[in-house]
Amino acid sequence: MTPTFADLAKARYILLTTFTKDGRPKPTPVWAALDKDHGDRLLVISEKKAWKVKRIRNTLA
Repeated sequence: MTPTFADLAKARYILLTTFTKDGRPKPTPVWAALDKDHGDRLLVISEKKAWKVKRIRNTLA
């Protein structure tokens, strides 16, 4: 079953899956919170130098 945004907004932790350069998935539990100023956004907190953040940056580039 695919979770809805409402399901994710209620969760304290979610499983974020990023992908390596060769396409392998890397699921990682992360802390998440509903953005109080914008109820349609979910904030995910992580260290700036974490590998998952680097993989997200590489995906967006």
